[in-house]
Amino acid sequence: MRTAISWTTRKGWADMVALAPGLELGQASLRVAVGAVVFVGLVLRLVGRPEPSAELSYMVWLMAGFVTIGVAITLWTLASPQVSPARRILGIVADNAATTYFLLLMGEAGAVVVWIYLFVAFGNAFRYGPRYVRISQVAAILGFSLVLYFSDFWSQHIVIGVGLLVGLLVLPLYVGLMFEILNRARLNAEQALRECREQKESLSRPTAF
Repeated sequence: MRTAISWTTRKGWADMVALAPGLELGQASLRVAVGAVVFVGLVLRLVGRPEPSAELSYMVWLMAGFVTIGVAITLWTLASPQVSPARRILGIVADNAATTYFLLLMGEAGAVVVWIYLFVAFGNAFRYGPRYVRISQVAAILGFSLVLYFSDFWSQHIVIGVGLLVGLLVLPLYVGLMFEILNRARLNAEQALRECREQKESLSRPTAF
């Protein structure tokens, strides 16, 4: 339970950052930073146009909500430093939902953000393991399937869309498989190293006659 001192002093913040799970805090901070940059860019674009489109206004509100969720997850990570699957899944849902909404609004220009689905999936794979890459993959496939169905542009370019959808299906599976292989190899190497050390220690002990 965090006290008021934890939130109002530099030492309190330093202690919370030190105790927070580094992978979750890093991802949450990155989410806020990237979202804030995109939000500022969209706001500048909005105020710079005499008659901004409704889609641009929607994107500004979307990014405001996205940054708010990102800040909330960051504060949650600091307030409750235990590893939280719920926090991780909430982040996955927020990332994929924002990407899906952007694709629905941007039409042809949305092609430049399709890669974010994979970025989110790979990031969760390397941070948290194969379980979370699968969750992220399912969210990405569901999100992009909605885009293919509801977007005027993507529904008219369904072959390209299906090709990208296949990539969302295959690439995270491949990365997840490679992660499991590398992790298994690491565990085997650590086990072999432990056995080697134990063998050396047993040989170095004096023998009683």
